[in-house]
Amino acid sequence: MRRARENPAFKEAWRSYEEFIERFAFTRRPEKIEEFTPEDVYNLGADKPRRDFFHYVEKKLKPLGHITVYNDYAWRRAREDLATFKELLKTLVDDDERICRKIDSWDRLKGFGGDKHYAKKLLFLYYPLISLTALSNNGFGVS
Repeated sequence: MRRARENPAFKEAWRSYEEFIERFAFTRRPEKIEEFTPEDVYNLGADKPRRDFFHYVEKKLKPLGHITVYNDYAWRRAREDLATFKELLKTLVDDDERICRKIDSWDRLKGFGGDKHYAKKLLFLYYPLISLTALSNNGFGVS
């Protein structure tokens, strides 16, 4: 574990994580979700460096939990159906919601269904101390 912490890519990912949590501080300030714009969600045409939500999730935070992304369909759907995406984020960062609800509700947004690994990564990013068994398909009622 010590060698992993010394890895430059891992260190950079934790710096990016701090940026992500500061920029998208929805657990501390859930009302900020309402200010989320389509460009904040996913902005492929943005000038470099990209700072949109899903660029962090997929690229900058990859060393903290890799998810396989075959295309940007889910990211585009989140951008196009922003109202549903915002509702799902509110549920995800609501401390009073059960873990299974934080995960299972993501099938409401096309591209986020199946084993819901995108939702699980988001849960990890906002609640990194939750036991990893909660993120398995058999743990805590997560389907």
